[in-house]
Amino acid sequence: LNPQQIQVAIDQLTTQPEGLNKLMEMALNSLMKIERQTYLDAAQTGNKANGGTVPKSVSLSIKFIVHPC
Repeated sequence: LNPQQIQVAIDQLTTQPEGLNKLMEMALNSLMKIERQTYLDAAQTGNKANGGTVPKSVSLSIKFIVHPC
C-alpha cells in the first residue's frame, strides 16, 4: 500500500465509534509481535520464553459423576 492508501484506511477506521481504540490495539499488538520475534531470534539455545521446548506428553484426566435422580 502506498502512503495515501494507508491514510485513507486509517481515516476510515478512526471515524468509526471505537476506531481509535481498534487502531491503537492493532499498533500495540504489532509492536509486541515484533518485540517477541526479536527476542526469540536473539535468545541463545534453551528456554526461549516457552517457545523453545516441546512437551513430551500431554495427560488429560476427566471424571464424570452420575447421581441417581
